[in-house]
Amino acid sequence: MDFPDAVDRLMLLDISPTLAMYESTDRAFATAYFHWFFLIQPAPLPESLIEGNPSAYVDRVMGNRHAGPAPFAPHALEAYRDALAEWRKAARDVSGRALPCGHYIPEEAPDVLLEEIRAFFAADAPKSEP
Repeated sequence: MDFPDAVDRLMLLDISPTLAMYESTDRAFATAYFHWFFLIQPAPLPESLIEGNPSAYVDRVMGNRHAGPAPFAPHALEAYRDALAEWRKAARDVSGRALPCGHYIPEEAPDVLLEEIRAFFAADAPKSEP
């Protein structure tokens, strides 16, 4: 995002149609996805509170999904803890599809994801000269 002219394509995983989900929110949804409502609070409130104990935040949010923390190797959970960040800008061109898995795509459907990654980054790629 800092150098848009240097990025030709970017793949993001597990992106939800947020407006549709917010429009159909009820108590059960709000309870299960509390972090969505927490993260839309004005900065720096969410960042400051998460920064106080990022391990607890990751464990609570990721550990309460249908698969729990089981799909994650300890080093993967640590990487998630280290990478907490917030999107501030939107992309110009967005496409994608749902894969046959839950929230943790790389851990639950690694082979299908790898196929998608290869196809996405190969599409319209400049051909190298022999």
